Amino acid sequence: MVLAVGVVGITSAPVIAVAAVGAFVVGGALGGIAGSTAGKALGDGLYFLYEKSIELVDDIVEAF
Repeated sequence: MVLAVGVVGITSAPVIAVAAVGAFVVGGALGGIAGSTAGKALGDGLYFLYEKSIELVDDIVEAF
């Protein structure tokens, strides 16, 4: 970042700063979306396993 400011010049430093902040915001949003998607997938998988285990227990109880 320091090298870029030195090459481009001091006058465009605010532009680089705004771009850097924008990159952090977009990166955070994408990370949040990916995290929530992974969390939902994990929750759905655990719920599926729970439902199947309840069905399995019911089948075992009916067999005896």
